Amino acid sequence: MVHVGLPIAAGAALIIEADGYAASVAPQIEEFAATLRAHGGFNLHIAETAEERDKIWYGRKSAAGAMARLSPAYYLVDGTVPRSKLAATLAGVNQICEAADLRVGYVFHAGDGNLHPFILLSGPTTPR
Repeated sequence: MVHVGLPIAAGAALIIEADGYAASVAPQIEEFAATLRAHGGFNLHIAETAEERDKIWYGRKSAAGAMARLSPAYYLVDGTVPRSKLAATLAGVNQICEAADLRVGYVFHAGDGNLHPFILLSGPTTPR
């Protein structure tokens, strides 16, 4: 197991990457942080080095493998929804899974609406 510094007890984590010249990126990062705090975001961590940034992205890229710690098997769904419908779609998937007594975890690209629900199964032969 590799520890990359992401909060393992959190219900969710949001990774935001800003790109460009330092003079334009710094104000963008401050704006992101202010917006997140205004909407209840907490435990913000801003990578200061390329090594920190690489560790965060390694953690994100390892998310599928980390699902094995939550469940011995999963069904991965790949879908795309308009960004304006992302919150409603997540709520809808949660409602469907709850009604079917299924656990679900997510990895997604919020910026382009690419959604990856992981339907967590108790075993590879689970009939659901």
